[in-house]
Amino acid sequence: MTKTNHSLIRSELHLAALKSVKYFLVSEMSRENEHIETLDEKEIADKEPEKPQDRDAPPEKLQEKPNEKPFIAKDPRPWYRITECWIYLLSVFVVFSITAWVIIVKVKHVNAVLEMKRINEELTLANSEERK
Repeated sequence: MTKTNHSLIRSELHLAALKSVKYFLVSEMSRENEHIETLDEKEIADKEPEKPQDRDAPPEKLQEKPNEKPFIAKDPRPWYRITECWIYLLSVFVVFSITAWVIIVKVKHVNAVLEMKRINEELTLANSEERK
């Protein structure tokens, strides 16, 4: 293939990538618009016409609304909290396991050094006895 063929293929691939990104963005925008429209329709359907309040009624009766529930926003991504928790637990486990590994290696090293010193002392003692 010639250099122009490579550049032509590269430009076609680039164009195809741009088209796929454009398609993805358009589909995401339309999905968001549909979600917003359905929310607006639900809000309009849920709204009741406001009743005029009785000015002579005691204030307790004005504040009581048994049908209304407090608004609790639901997390749109409940998996995010679970994943975040597992990542935290995994990181704690990794830190503790690395710390334990370092301690074990250090203890083994200290034991090996002490053993080498003991053997060295025994050999020195044996050599001094042979010389006598």
